[in-house]
Amino acid sequence: FHVDTLVQLTSLVLRSNVFLYDRVIMRYIRGCPPNLPIIELLGSIFMNHWQRQLMRAVRTVSLFFARYHHRIFCTWNDDKENLQQLLKLMRADLPAPLQLRSAIGTTVNFLRCTVTNRNGQLHTSVFEQTYRQPFLLPYGNEHPRLLHRQWFRFLLIRAGQYCTTYEAFEDERRRLELTFLANGY
Repeated sequence: FHVDTLVQLTSLVLRSNVFLYDRVIMRYIRGCPPNLPIIELLGSIFMNHWQRQLMRAVRTVSLFFARYHHRIFCTWNDDKENLQQLLKLMRADLPAPLQLRSAIGTTVNFLRCTVTNRNGQLHTSVFEQTYRQPFLLPYGNEHPRLLHRQWFRFLLIRAGQYCTTYEAFEDERRRLELTFLANGY
């Protein structure tokens, strides 16, 4: 494939997105369906191009950098003002409909993990959503109760992957046990 052919094919796919709504065939004018596989690929290509400026700066002052789809996590060992200035420059490079939200602090939630800086050491644990009521399991009546038995195992595995200390793992295990006991397991 030549690059021009790939650009033409991508353009054809994006222009030809149609969907059925209320028995009427409609076409996307702006945007595209989020479940289209090529959209994830195009997003990754854009993010890779856009993050180069950040990557150059991070290599000199950072210890860790991670990206998952459209989310970026990095440590920063320079002045906070320098990071703010870099983020301001990066915001200016974004197209109008896209937004850059940043969270800076000693504790940051990335995906479903809480990352904490304790005297220069990174500690991780399972992220607990504050808007969710404690001790409630997220199941509905349409799911058979037998499937819920696997949740405890899956959540324990996740805790083992996310928790950097044995104490954090034990705290998460106790919380999980209390949650399942409160729900009749």
